[in-house]
Amino acid sequence: MDVYAEAGGFDIDSSFSDGVTKKDRQRAPPNLTPLTCADIHSMTGERWTFGSHEAEKVCLVGVVRSIEISSLKATLVVDDRTGPPVICQSMDTNDAELERLNEGMYIKVFGTLRKQSVNRDEEMKTMINLIKLRAVSSLNEVSLHMMECVQARVYYLTAEKRLQAILGESQAPSQPSKSSAPINNGTTFDDSGVPGLNRKQQMVYQAIKEAGANDSQGLHINKLLQKINMHGVSEREARDALEFLSNEGHVYTTIDEDTYACLEN
Repeated sequence: MDVYAEAGGFDIDSSFSDGVTKKDRQRAPPNLTPLTCADIHSMTGERWTFGSHEAEKVCLVGVVRSIEISSLKATLVVDDRTGPPVICQSMDTNDAELERLNEGMYIKVFGTLRKQSVNRDEEMKTMINLIKLRAVSSLNEVSLHMMECVQARVYYLTAEKRLQAILGESQAPSQPSKSSAPINNGTTFDDSGVPGLNRKQQMVYQAIKEAGANDSQGLHINKLLQKINMHGVSEREARDALEFLSNEGHVYTTIDEDTYACLEN
């Protein structure tokens, strides 16, 4: 495991390049924000925020307190002992991971937040609409996730001050960047194993997945472009493929908004 694998957007410096801010570019894909049960229950309204950061896709680690699978949906109650348990729901009742789950097992879930009432007589509760889930292979993942949550909270609540400092420094003359390390020209792009992807999307996905096997922080977009440009994929096509893969939940940003990893890694 890396020190900060699955919580993206923690490098505001990457938001600026040659005096151009992220506001001048297309909106970046949503980051994966690590949260605790207490964080989720403390958020109010229809937007879940840390300071000015909106938590779009989230991850949570906890113990399965109950599992209920019907013909229409699967409902899990996950508890990390920081606050009231969180309800997680999935419409994919055929997910093989569900068959492996038992009460008392630690799991890691990925999804989006929403408000819904379980019963008509109950008030609206914040739930996680599941994209993916998996059993935790080591209790070290539990400790790591808690540290990620603390770092995320501190980072987002102090982001505005750092942004102001970077805006001031952006007026200074830019220094020539160091040349990037050579990319392996022997890279091959096999079938990604993800259904519904076209050839270019498969190439982008496979490049990110292969990089994640060697570096759990993921693959920076500059290295990604270098890898696939030699295979006839333009920068615009690569960015379009990244946007599609991110929106579909196949990839997410990690240490900054330009470094990507796969949920499969």
